Amino acid sequence: MRLMTNGTQKRLFRFLSGAIIVALFGIVSSARAEIIPREGVSVAIFPVRNDTEVVVWPNKYYPQDVLPEKIGRFLSELLKQSPLADVSTLDAEDRALWLSGARRGEDFAVEVELYRFLPKRTGTPIPVGTTTKGSVALRMTVYDGTTGSVRSRSVIEAKEARLTFDPDYDPSKSPYWESFSRSVYWATIQQACRQAVNDLVRGYTGFRILGRLIAPTATSTKERREYILSLGKYDSLKAGDVLSVMRSDTYITVDPENPVVLLPQLIGEVTVTFIKEREAIVVVTKEDSKNPIRLRDLVSVPVYKPRKGEGF
Repeated sequence: MRLMTNGTQKRLFRFLSGAIIVALFGIVSSARAEIIPREGVSVAIFPVRNDTEVVVWPNKYYPQDVLPEKIGRFLSELLKQSPLADVSTLDAEDRALWLSGARRGEDFAVEVELYRFLPKRTGTPIPVGTTTKGSVALRMTVYDGTTGSVRSRSVIEAKEARLTFDPDYDPSKSPYWESFSRSVYWATIQQACRQAVNDLVRGYTGFRILGRLIAPTATSTKERREYILSLGKYDSLKAGDVLSVMRSDTYITVDPENPVVLLPQLIGEVTVTFIKEREAIVVVTKEDSKNPIRLRDLVSVPVYKPRKGEGF
């Protein structure tokens, strides 16, 4: 069991840091991105539940279902692909403590349930083999690390097909992990896990760090405009990263409880050309001539999404 002695202080720091940056960025819609502090994001993975009839044994001497553990480990590997992510896998006891608030230090927690597994085989004439198909569905629940309440729920479905020459393989008869891990059924579950992580962390609503264009460089020219960015190696930047530049638009509404709304506007892209520990040099590569990139504009750094811009 992993206990955090300063969990309350850590959550408060992250909450205030995120709130300050969001206020500066002006993203207040329901589809806003998750702005995280430079220290990164921390994730707790709850024990995976297998609510299907399929059971996978580690070997014939140990008849216990290991499929939930394997799914949890694969989810952890996917989330750890970012150097800015701190991922913890919790057991049932830690889950209960986390939900009660007695042991809650991560920014959010993820719970996955495998609730549908439909294997299917289509026989074809020998020597062509047998077409094996897998169809799975996952339920994913995301919990807020500050309040412990549910942030979102989603259903993820995936299908895969593969030609096999093993006519005796049947995942409904408690297969062993060695054979199951090479099957189309495990490939289908992996595909569903990837989709779940994509839904969670990528795209417009994905996790990101915000930097700012803080000064032009000494070699900046009208034809090749360069700026110093307030992010660097510490924030996992690399030379060649293409990053989106944002600015906020202000809207006056008729809602007395929300009279002013600030929404992000994509105004261009910059490419990282030089890296230091805490700063970087970027060059403007795309922009709107009527609304050019300028000093103090914000730069968005996705935590997971490939850094190839936002399609400006």
